[in-house]
Amino acid sequence: RNAEFLYLTKNTQSRAILDKWVSWIKSLNSSILLPNNEFQVPSNFLWSGQPFNWTGSGSIPTQTNLHAKVVNWAKDAGTGSALARALTYYAAATGDSDAQTMARELLDRIYMYADNIGIGIPEERQDYVGNEYGQGFWEPVYVPSDYNGVYPNGDKIQSGAIFTDLRSL
Repeated sequence: RNAEFLYLTKNTQSRAILDKWVSWIKSLNSSILLPNNEFQVPSNFLWSGQPFNWTGSGSIPTQTNLHAKVVNWAKDAGTGSALARALTYYAAATGDSDAQTMARELLDRIYMYADNIGIGIPEERQDYVGNEYGQGFWEPVYVPSDYNGVYPNGDKIQSGAIFTDLRSL
């Protein structure tokens, strides 16, 4: 969404964030665009450091003390297409031909998995192991104890809720 926002508005704050992010993504090019028309995208991260607080006024601080390292990769068509979309909007907003090429290459690789009903790729992820039958639907979702809200369909958002309490439809 940030890349689309940049494309539509040319917002300088959005541009500064995306310049740094796209530079990082492009540095992963050979890990994302694999030989033999294969691809993979970052799946899980190891975070270190602490973000600086922002009070909501003034400039948003540069997060120099927060770092992420990719620890696993996945052949995920949804994440891959979202990455290609972000790169496409960024390239259209900035004229970055490397981002445009990377987006095209990624989409070409994803499309290799198309059949007559769409695109589907068998996916093995560590966070699915042991949760193949949706046990996570009955685990508590973190909601701060002092927060109460309601979704438009009437589902209550409150501490102690499980996934199906928040997504009853």
